[in-house]
Amino acid sequence: MKHLLTFSPDKAPESPQEIFNRLTAVDEINQYLGTWIFMRGNRDEAYPYFLSVSFINNNALQQVSAKWGIESHTTGNLRLANPEQEFSEDTRIMILEKE
Repeated sequence: MKHLLTFSPDKAPESPQEIFNRLTAVDEINQYLGTWIFMRGNRDEAYPYFLSVSFINNNALQQVSAKWGIESHTTGNLRLANPEQEFSEDTRIMILEKE
């Protein structure tokens, strides 16, 4: 199912490396609230930057709730990867496109 995501600033940064924001997902019927955080990675991590997305108590978007590595970005397009799957060697990919 396709969701329209709206990333909005919600509150001031807690630290220079993290910015906490509000996230809204809308499908044909429902609206879901969550948060997103942009973070810098550590030297030993696979990606220099991460986007952490969280939808609490929401089964429909549970697979989206994760720490995503930013693989690439262009104007209007963001490619995210989640290689840290428990009990799996698979990497999930999520592509966000600006409408």
